Amino acid sequence: MVRQRLAEDILPEELWGECWRHADVKDIWNVRLACKGFARTGQPWMYRVLHSWSPNQEDVEEKNWDGWCKHFLWSTQRFVVVATGPFIYYVEEWSFSGIDEPRNLHDTNANIRGVCVLMETYQTALTTFLSTLSLYPNLHTVTLTSMTVDQAVFDALNRIPKLQNLALVETKTVSRPATIAPWRLRKLRMVMIDSPDSPALDDLLITSPSLLDTLTLHSYQFSEACLRPLALAKEMLGVLTHLSLNLKQDTLMLLRDILQLSPSLESLDIQDFDYKDSRDIQYPPPSSFSRIPRLRSYHGPAYLAARVLANSPFMNLSFHSGKTREYAYSHSELYKLLRPLSHHAPAHLSFSVVNPDTRFFDLLGGVFSTAQSLSICFSDPSPEGEGHSEYRQVVLANGADFAWPVRPANTLVGLLDRLVVRDLALPYGLKKLRLTQADPYGPRRILPQDQRQFLDKLSYWYRDMLFFQIGENPPLVRLGHGSPWCTST
Repeated sequence: MVRQRLAEDILPEELWGECWRHADVKDIWNVRLACKGFARTGQPWMYRVLHSWSPNQEDVEEKNWDGWCKHFLWSTQRFVVVATGPFIYYVEEWSFSGIDEPRNLHDTNANIRGVCVLMETYQTALTTFLSTLSLYPNLHTVTLTSMTVDQAVFDALNRIPKLQNLALVETKTVSRPATIAPWRLRKLRMVMIDSPDSPALDDLLITSPSLLDTLTLHSYQFSEACLRPLALAKEMLGVLTHLSLNLKQDTLMLLRDILQLSPSLESLDIQDFDYKDSRDIQYPPPSSFSRIPRLRSYHGPAYLAARVLANSPFMNLSFHSGKTREYAYSHSELYKLLRPLSHHAPAHLSFSVVNPDTRFFDLLGGVFSTAQSLSICFSDPSPEGEGHSEYRQVVLANGADFAWPVRPANTLVGLLDRLVVRDLALPYGLKKLRLTQADPYGPRRILPQDQRQFLDKLSYWYRDMLFFQIGENPPLVRLGHGSPWCTST
């Protein structure tokens, strides 16, 4: 009887050889994502590229380890390079993904790709690979996806000399780590699943404090009890500069505490906001935010920015109200929210979702006249009962003229028509304009030829523009004033 081969029998030397034999050399160009030194060496054959293939189901069922080696894979988000000899110095990023449930193997579109398919060898393979990471002296980024993280994993990560960026995506812990050495991380990203065995925040933020500058915590089930350890990590919050969180109604008071402890914060990103209740939420009064940071970049509900963070020197403002037409901003709402921010001069503005209204463009031109980049997602109404278009004659400064149809003002194309005929105006210094639709493939879909026609007319008035996109069409870009426009790929 032939003994079944175990993971430790084939790792790592034989596995590297098998992977290299079946690597796809045409993808060597993507190695530059992971190895900055690639362009200098000019010798792509020196690298071993591990491909992002899905495990072969037949090999899995028959426990064919040789076949499994040939289909070895990593996260689809990274191209991982395995270098030998002196080229180990070029390895900077490492990504490792696992499959906790065999059913994922049947989903060809799954974002999770397996490394060790059989559950009995899973942890052995994981710890074996992690133990080799200390061999790469310039490795600084590790991503672990859909796997069980235990004490051995934390110990292996702690032995990586230059580890600065760690991402734990939908990972689980089998038990609370007994000891975790203080992290040397600069960036930590966690996407937590709705499971009691998700890594505890107090383990990562309090037991082993880090002087992070970037922290990302995302979960659809975040509660105040779950996020409370973050507010207790005072040393870390004191130097934090970039924070990305989920924000739910019962975590607003906790957000106040976190902001008060983060005087160095420059960027705040709030994802997955509780949209339905956003207009009824009573935000903590501004007086309680006497120590809030002075943010330069903000993405989140406009209500929070206008009522709590209005004194920040914003350079980048991105407001979202929701993902559906029912929660789109009206003109009256935006008027109340943007007026407190009128003393700012942000260079980049983004709004999602907005009901089409000519008064909105008038408001933008009056409040943010110096904006250089503008991105707006509009919620077009249904075309039922729509009136007819009327043609207007437009005369240019050089004497040329043309006729242009002006469609209803409560649609995106209607607003664009009024920009063409000069009934409306945007900041003249615009370099980037993106106007999209909440329903890009509906009856009001804007075609590529429509985008080109609008650009031909609007570029006469907005001569500094370098980026132009309408709807879901590929954007049109150019290098500078006077250069030709081309489609961005």
